[in-house]
Amino acid sequence: MPELSTPSTEDVRSVRRSLGLNAEQRYLIYPGDLETSSGADATAALAERVPAVLPDLLTVFAYRRKTARAAEVAERLSARLPGASTRFVQNAPNILALLAGAAAVVFPVDDLWGKVDLPIVLLEAMALGVPVVVLDQGPLCDLGGVVKVPNLGADRWLRDVSRTLKSACHVRTARAAGARLGGKHTDLVLLDPSQKRGKGLEALRSEAKGAQVPVIELPSQMAATRLARTLAHLAV
Repeated sequence: MPELSTPSTEDVRSVRRSLGLNAEQRYLIYPGDLETSSGADATAALAERVPAVLPDLLTVFAYRRKTARAAEVAERLSARLPGASTRFVQNAPNILALLAGAAAVVFPVDDLWGKVDLPIVLLEAMALGVPVVVLDQGPLCDLGGVVKVPNLGADRWLRDVSRTLKSACHVRTARAAGARLGGKHTDLVLLDPSQKRGKGLEALRSEAKGAQVPVIELPSQMAATRLARTLAHLAV
């Protein structure tokens, strides 16, 4: 897989606006097919349980319309799930930004029909430092640095996703933080060379110092991305 270009702050903000999120809301993303495998229905079962435990967390179904059945399944799931905490995105124009803004990726898929052994979208999420939770079955067993759930039980998925979100190390790059911590919990700020100047950066350094959050300067954007990914995976 070629090296990724990290989505810009504005790209991620644009995705959040398109989803209609407020500043406090986060989202899980299921980036998979609706009409094949267990993925859509298992994610729907999870989405039904999420609001009671994690009220600020939405569930996003990001899918491609591979067959006519995709629209039928999307309509059925939309009618089943609470609209306030569920979103459906067909053929996302910027999947990397959608992934980068997610609190975690969920992939409860038991059949990788029509896909490569390891879906590229999961590798992209991992490269962006986003926690990934998968079904521990088939080729997905070979993925390292992810959370593996042994079965499709919705209560088990809710428990493991909740633990993942609570334990994940919250790492921001200056680019992803939009030059502000925004009052949200952050463990570490990573800076790449393109962010090492300007008033916004000085404000970020000052805010980080006041919040006792370490700021580390890296030699390249890719180095910052890789370190963020490594720390996030170690935390889970």
